Amino acid sequence: MALKKFIVFIFIILFISSLVFSIEFGFLAGKNTKPSNTALGLSAGMGLLIPMVKFEFELMNQNSTDLKTIAVGIKIRKKIGSLAPYVVIGAGTRFEKFSITFSNYDYFTYIGGGTHFYVLPLLSLRFDVRYQSYSDINNVRLSIGAFAHL
Repeated sequence: MALKKFIVFIFIILFISSLVFSIEFGFLAGKNTKPSNTALGLSAGMGLLIPMVKFEFELMNQNSTDLKTIAVGIKIRKKIGSLAPYVVIGAGTRFEKFSITFSNYDYFTYIGGGTHFYVLPLLSLRFDVRYQSYSDINNVRLSIGAFAHL
Protein backbone atom coordinates (compact mmCIF):
# COMPACT_ATOMS: atom_id res chain seq x y z
CA MET A 1 0.00 0.00 0.00
CA ALA A 2 2.78 2.44 0.94
CA LEU A 3 4.66 1.57 -2.26
CA LYS A 4 1.58 2.43 -4.35
CA LYS A 5 1.26 5.79 -2.59
CA PHE A 6 4.96 6.44 -3.16
CA ILE A 7 4.68 5.61 -6.86
CA VAL A 8 1.73 7.99 -7.24
CA PHE A 9 3.71 10.66 -5.39
CA ILE A 10 6.72 10.14 -7.70
CA PHE A 11 4.50 10.50 -10.78
CA ILE A 12 3.08 13.75 -9.38
CA ILE A 13 6.61 15.03 -8.71
CA LEU A 14 7.69 14.02 -12.20
CA PHE A 15 4.68 15.77 -13.75
CA ILE A 16 5.38 18.96 -11.81
CA SER A 17 9.06 18.75 -12.62
CA SER A 18 8.26 18.40 -16.33
CA LEU A 19 7.19 22.02 -16.10
CA VAL A 20 10.70 23.08 -15.09
CA PHE A 21 14.21 22.78 -16.42
CA SER A 22 15.06 19.04 -15.99
CA ILE A 23 14.14 15.87 -14.14
CA GLU A 24 15.98 12.75 -13.04
CA PHE A 25 14.89 9.53 -11.40
CA GLY A 26 16.63 6.34 -10.46
CA PHE A 27 17.11 3.28 -8.31
CA LEU A 28 19.63 3.10 -5.46
CA ALA A 29 21.40 0.36 -3.52
CA GLY A 30 23.56 1.22 -0.55
CA LYS A 31 25.18 0.30 2.74
CA ASN A 32 24.58 2.03 6.09
CA THR A 33 27.05 1.96 8.97
CA LYS A 34 24.53 2.37 11.86
CA PRO A 35 22.54 0.21 11.92
CA SER A 36 24.81 -1.85 9.69
CA ASN A 37 22.60 -2.98 6.84
CA THR A 38 21.91 -2.66 3.16
CA ALA A 39 19.28 -0.35 1.74
CA LEU A 40 17.35 -0.16 -1.51
CA GLY A 41 15.45 2.85 -2.71
CA LEU A 42 14.18 5.30 -5.27
CA SER A 43 15.27 8.84 -5.95
CA ALA A 44 13.71 11.61 -8.00
CA GLY A 45 14.91 15.12 -8.63
CA MET A 46 14.13 18.19 -10.61
CA GLY A 47 16.09 21.15 -11.79
CA LEU A 48 15.19 24.51 -10.38
CA LEU A 49 15.24 27.85 -12.11
CA ILE A 50 18.71 28.48 -10.63
CA PRO A 51 21.44 26.90 -12.81
CA MET A 52 23.23 23.86 -11.28
CA VAL A 53 20.72 23.59 -8.37
CA LYS A 54 18.38 20.62 -8.10
CA PHE A 55 15.70 19.51 -5.63
CA GLU A 56 15.98 15.84 -4.60
CA PHE A 57 13.56 13.37 -2.97
CA GLU A 58 14.56 9.88 -1.78
CA LEU A 59 12.80 6.89 -0.25
CA MET A 60 14.99 4.11 1.11
CA ASN A 61 14.07 0.76 2.69
CA GLN A 62 16.64 -0.78 5.04
CA ASN A 63 16.61 -4.49 4.31
CA SER A 64 17.56 -6.13 7.62
CA THR A 65 15.10 -3.97 9.58
CA ASP A 66 11.66 -2.59 8.89
CA LEU A 67 13.05 0.95 8.90
CA LYS A 68 12.36 3.30 6.01
CA THR A 69 13.75 6.76 5.34
CA ILE A 70 12.31 9.67 3.42
CA ALA A 71 14.66 12.56 2.67
CA VAL A 72 14.59 15.81 0.73
CA GLY A 73 17.57 17.89 -0.21
CA ILE A 74 19.16 20.51 -2.38
CA LYS A 75 21.88 19.34 -4.76
CA ILE A 76 24.44 21.60 -6.45
CA ARG A 77 25.85 19.92 -9.54
CA LYS A 78 27.95 20.87 -12.55
CA LYS A 79 28.26 18.55 -15.55
CA ILE A 80 31.81 18.37 -16.90
CA GLY A 81 32.00 16.05 -19.90
CA SER A 82 30.64 12.66 -18.85
CA LEU A 83 30.99 13.45 -15.12
CA ALA A 84 28.67 15.51 -12.95
CA PRO A 85 30.13 15.91 -9.43
CA TYR A 86 27.78 17.28 -6.78
CA VAL A 87 27.29 18.19 -3.14
CA VAL A 88 23.97 17.74 -1.38
CA ILE A 89 22.46 18.90 1.90
CA GLY A 90 19.06 18.03 3.32
CA ALA A 91 16.88 16.53 6.01
CA GLY A 92 14.74 13.46 6.44
CA THR A 93 13.00 11.06 8.74
CA ARG A 94 13.33 7.39 9.63
CA PHE A 95 10.33 5.29 10.64
CA GLU A 96 9.00 1.73 10.83
CA LYS A 97 5.39 2.39 9.86
CA PHE A 98 3.87 5.49 8.30
CA SER A 99 1.78 7.32 10.89
CA ILE A 100 0.39 10.77 11.57
CA THR A 101 1.83 10.56 15.10
CA PHE A 102 5.05 12.51 14.76
CA SER A 103 6.57 10.94 17.89
CA ASN A 104 7.11 7.71 15.89
CA TYR A 105 9.65 9.37 13.60
CA ASP A 106 13.39 9.83 14.04
CA TYR A 107 14.58 12.95 12.19
CA PHE A 108 18.01 13.56 10.69
CA THR A 109 20.01 16.03 8.66
CA TYR A 110 22.57 15.04 6.08
CA ILE A 111 25.39 16.32 3.94
CA GLY A 112 27.11 14.43 1.19
CA GLY A 113 28.47 14.30 -2.27
CA GLY A 114 29.22 12.13 -5.21
CA THR A 115 29.20 12.03 -8.95
CA HIS A 116 27.02 10.95 -11.84
CA PHE A 117 28.96 9.14 -14.57
CA TYR A 118 27.03 9.47 -17.85
CA VAL A 119 27.18 6.27 -19.91
CA LEU A 120 24.66 7.75 -22.39
CA PRO A 121 23.36 11.33 -22.71
CA LEU A 122 20.19 10.43 -20.74
CA LEU A 123 21.55 7.62 -18.50
CA SER A 124 24.04 7.81 -15.65
CA LEU A 125 25.49 5.76 -12.83
CA ARG A 126 25.60 7.58 -9.49
CA PHE A 127 28.19 7.03 -6.76
CA ASP A 128 27.29 8.72 -3.49
CA VAL A 129 28.36 9.11 0.16
CA ARG A 130 26.17 10.80 2.80
CA TYR A 131 26.79 11.64 6.43
CA GLN A 132 23.49 11.46 8.33
CA SER A 133 23.19 13.00 11.80
CA TYR A 134 20.39 11.65 14.01
CA SER A 135 19.72 12.79 17.57
CA ASP A 136 21.33 9.63 19.01
CA ILE A 137 23.73 8.32 16.30
CA ASN A 138 25.64 9.37 13.21
CA ASN A 139 25.44 7.22 10.09
CA VAL A 140 27.40 7.07 6.85
CA ARG A 141 25.63 5.75 3.78
CA LEU A 142 27.47 4.67 0.64
CA SER A 143 25.28 4.05 -2.40
CA ILE A 144 25.31 3.42 -6.12
CA GLY A 145 22.44 3.87 -8.52
CA ALA A 146 21.24 4.01 -12.11
CA PHE A 147 19.50 7.22 -13.23
CA ALA A 148 17.53 8.47 -16.21
CA HIS A 149 17.72 12.21 -17.03
CA LEU A 150 15.04 13.99 -18.99
